[in-house]
Amino acid sequence: SLMRQNPDGSYSPGPAKSATATDPQTIVVELKPGIKFSDGTPLDADAVKFSIERTIAANNVGSVRAELNEVESITVDSPTKLTIKLKTPIAGQFYNLLANGETYVVSPTAVQSGTPLDEKPVGAGPFVLDSYTPEGKAVFKKNPTYFEKDKIKLKQVELIQTTSAATDPQATPNLLLDGITNAAQLGGLTGTEQLTSGGLK
Repeated sequence: SLMRQNPDGSYSPGPAKSATATDPQTIVVELKPGIKFSDGTPLDADAVKFSIERTIAANNVGSVRAELNEVESITVDSPTKLTIKLKTPIAGQFYNLLANGETYVVSPTAVQSGTPLDEKPVGAGPFVLDSYTPEGKAVFKKNPTYFEKDKIKLKQVELIQTTSAATDPQATPNLLLDGITNAAQLGGLTGTEQLTSGGLK
């Protein structure tokens, strides 16, 4: 995501160095320079514009927030700067989308070449997919080109699919973890005693 939401609801930079509501209908986003996707494509203002317009065009009613459809235009001001103009004065509400799926940035090169992103994901995050077994396991390795790679201490992450709670007592905690998409939601998470009793902090 362009920005990161903190546990207290505030925002920190992600690939976006800053995002500023210059008036109730305008948001200016400045990106950190030099970020690239795992396929070598620059994560620049053109890629952000392409991604947001692609999500709008998909018209996935119900899976994206309505504020996304309030985008009137997106202007690329420079490789690291773009301006989002809104149809109505909802810059405050739209700002929240900068930390959510509605504004996730995809590689235009991968999309336009027809790369099946559900099988061969292309991203700019801290990990890249190393292997995937359907109904089994996904293995992610540290992305050597991640723009904040020095902050990533894990070399690898494995996601293992579990069975139902009837046959696997770990299934319920795993389902709880599956619902965590950002730190801000931790305050409302129920059933944490199952996680803490297992030694998780």
